[in-house]
Amino acid sequence: MSFISFGASLGPIFIGMVSDRFDLITAFKLLPLFAVVSGVLFLAGSFFYERDVKRVDKIVLMEDK
Repeated sequence: MSFISFGASLGPIFIGMVSDRFDLITAFKLLPLFAVVSGVLFLAGSFFYERDVKRVDKIVLMEDK
């Protein structure tokens, strides 16, 4: 599961919800927080990248006849 794309797709929706509930300035103040969270999640996912690539390389696809 890709948490980075999940966070990126929900960012504008969350900012819109915060701006509707509070105001636009507050929503934009929270925006850098999402960049930091997504960076941390990207870093965490990078530790599993090589292992995941090795698992995918072992998969044999069936050829079309």
